[in-house]
Amino acid sequence: MSIAQSLEYLFGGRSLSAIQEDIRSEFAFHIEAATDELVSKGWSPEEAKQEAERKFGNRETIQMKCQSIQTGRLLWLTRIGIVGGVLSLLTISCLSYFLMNLVQQNRVLLDKLESAKGMRNKVLSPTIESSTTAISVVGEGLTAETVPNGSQPSGAVLLVEQAQKETLKGKVNNSEGKPIPNAKVVLIHKSWPNNKFQMGNDVTETDKEGNYHFKDLYSTSGDNEFLVTIFAQGNEMRSEYISIKAKKKVGPVDFRLKPAKSIVFQVLGPDKEPLAETNVVLLSRKAGTKEYAMYPVTADDAKWQTDDQGRVTISFLNEGDTAKFGVLIFGEIQAVEVKISADASQVIELQKKR
Repeated sequence: MSIAQSLEYLFGGRSLSAIQEDIRSEFAFHIEAATDELVSKGWSPEEAKQEAERKFGNRETIQMKCQSIQTGRLLWLTRIGIVGGVLSLLTISCLSYFLMNLVQQNRVLLDKLESAKGMRNKVLSPTIESSTTAISVVGEGLTAETVPNGSQPSGAVLLVEQAQKETLKGKVNNSEGKPIPNAKVVLIHKSWPNNKFQMGNDVTETDKEGNYHFKDLYSTSGDNEFLVTIFAQGNEMRSEYISIKAKKKVGPVDFRLKPAKSIVFQVLGPDKEPLAETNVVLLSRKAGTKEYAMYPVTADDAKWQTDDQGRVTISFLNEGDTAKFGVLIFGEIQAVEVKISADASQVIELQKKR
């Protein structure tokens, strides 16, 4: 689901200024996280920031595309319907042609393999574990040979290999090292296939042993970055930002969470009146110099609704934290920072726009 679709689904239409603010916020967070990662590897702050901005790509171009997704949806709806119909017909025709040719090529290939191995009219066994079947191209002929694992067949070799995707996984424990089941795990995944930036999001929960998995998530053919955020009732909000280069796999992303207070917040509008049945999102938690965050695009995965008195109970924060909340007001999200005190009841107060 795209950024525009997620936010529309949760909050409906939004103003251009709000859209631009969200995009700028995501840019800043991404560049800051990438810069910190490079600095930790020995880069100077200046060089790290330049490299982070270079890697992210042309900021203006991406921002214009993101804005056009939000603001141009209705304008292009009719055109998309027409073009989509034409493309669907073309796609079906191309797929049919491709599949027919693929079946024919597979038949020819199997015939030649069986002939070379003296196995015509027999089914090739799929249970061979100690060897690899390779196709050797010699001149214009095609032969097959079985070679032990770890050795190379003769001639030029074409290995038929299925594209593989890797799984992101980890474990969530409490401060005593015991697993936390049913913790919400919110994910942002960034990648650059063919040097083009793309971002996706997903959500899952931990099992009874505190484990979580995002199966078949990413390819090691290019760079990957992940923002993993954990929401477990009665425990502090935590997140980790991971960046890995092409041909590298990310190891388990584990969390050990400290207990958190249960706080009743009353949400007040600019007129100081309670906002009843209003969506509230915890966008970030800052503890000391460390900030744990999630992106607005995943807001639907971590939101609460106030009661008829504008109250909502949140148990992911502790005294001394600085929390940034997103509150729906007049059709758009307004961000509010709150310094968490020792009180059991606190206030989230929206300010009048200047």
